[in-house]
Amino acid sequence: MMVSRDGKPRTLSPSFLTHHTMIMFVIFYLLLSSATSILQCVAAMDCSIYMAGGSYGDFNIPGGETCSLGPGSYTFSSIHINGSLESSDSLTLHSSFVHIGGFARVIMADSFILTDASSMIVEDRAMISCNNNFMMNATDNILFQGNVSVNIRGNFSLHAPQTRFRDMYFVNVSQNVEFFGSDVHFAKSGSG
Repeated sequence: MMVSRDGKPRTLSPSFLTHHTMIMFVIFYLLLSSATSILQCVAAMDCSIYMAGGSYGDFNIPGGETCSLGPGSYTFSSIHINGSLESSDSLTLHSSFVHIGGFARVIMADSFILTDASSMIVEDRAMISCNNNFMMNATDNILFQGNVSVNIRGNFSLHAPQTRFRDMYFVNVSQNVEFFGSDVHFAKSGSG
């Protein structure tokens, strides 16, 4: 119970309480959202542990996270990119398996080479952008599927016995596109 200025008891109406409860809920939600965003920034992926010339286990970039690798050559047992990979210079990644998908973003300021994998898959609205050459070298197959976008300002080279472009895809290459392999197939829904 509240007391008015004239000293008489006054009660709060249910609509007044509901209104203030909603305002408090909105303020609490906004504070919680801000705290979550701050925690996500703090939990960003630390890629400084990877040094050029080194050999590592699995390389995973979860969705929503960004990894910036320095120039040079890196060896991983497998590569899974669902977040963003960036490099300010030429980058070479060696791995037995490569998967780039789930809205992944690969942005290279210079050349990008993926090599030594038996299989390479780029899918699920992944985007690859290179300011110079992009080369993929697989011993078995390379697969692009599911609204993939590739934008290369230099040469685009694919070395594999089998290369497939399925579903929707967009390939924009400023210079040459080279396929080294006996079995190359393009789905009808792509453009390039």
